[in-house]
Amino acid sequence: MGSSWSGTTKKMATVSGVYDLLQVTPSASSVALDNKGEYPLFTRTHPSDASMAELSVDYLHNVLGVKFFGQLYLDNDFGSSYHTAVLNRAAQYDMVVKSVPFRPGAEDDEIMDALLELNETGYNYFLGIFFRGDYERIMGMAGEIGVAGPGTLWMFNGALSSAFVNGQTSLEAGSNVAKATYGTAIIHDEGGLPGLPRFDKFLKEWRDIPNNPELLAYINSKQPLPPAGSGLNFERDGEFFLQTPSHIAAFSYDAIVGLGLSACQALGAQQESDIFTGAQHHAAFINTEFKGASGDVLVDSGTS
Repeated sequence: MGSSWSGTTKKMATVSGVYDLLQVTPSASSVALDNKGEYPLFTRTHPSDASMAELSVDYLHNVLGVKFFGQLYLDNDFGSSYHTAVLNRAAQYDMVVKSVPFRPGAEDDEIMDALLELNETGYNYFLGIFFRGDYERIMGMAGEIGVAGPGTLWMFNGALSSAFVNGQTSLEAGSNVAKATYGTAIIHDEGGLPGLPRFDKFLKEWRDIPNNPELLAYINSKQPLPPAGSGLNFERDGEFFLQTPSHIAAFSYDAIVGLGLSACQALGAQQESDIFTGAQHHAAFINTEFKGASGDVLVDSGTS
């Protein structure tokens, strides 16, 4: 199972394909991973970026009646594939899109140039395709030059959901970034919501972990050792499990359960052997339906 990041997952999926191993990720969402020719034994329980990209464009077109919009995207595996999916969907509606990239680790001058390019369009609607670490810097500058704030709408992807949807971010009142943030929107994929029976059951078990010291010790025994001198600590205390888990937790549960159930199915299909191939495991996984933490799990075989 893994990895969390699309760039790492692409490398892992290449290796696992060579060694005839099924790989399942709970969070890597790059559209590039839908390429079954390159990644024949890869699948995931997390939706592809294409779904969020298409929903964003659908909302702009079908709900708001938008004809022209811009997008600012991070030029890496995640951002580039998301940007391409947006263009493909927009083309179906004959929408006009101004796309401006910026490099990972870009200096402020490059970010400002990109924002000025968007500002010159005169558009009022924009998609922001980047991560939390860049948000305040980018949107602060966007608010400063007026390409974000009153009279505009920025929509963001699920990469910002953990910071904003769960209320973990505060911004200085009256600042450019606060003004730019007011009225923005996030379209994201949630691995279950309180009130849904399957997720409520998962959440109950999650929050009960601190009451089971043996289980908590077992979980921590599976955590990786941090690099020497890094100051990192991957162990979890009881307080961690009293928080609402991220959507990745539910998708991880579904990935692990799916791996096990599909292995049982692949083994059961063997007539005279207790060995099954990665291809057989993959075929079983994408045809497995079960009730998981996120609800009813059904893998889309067309993107797996």
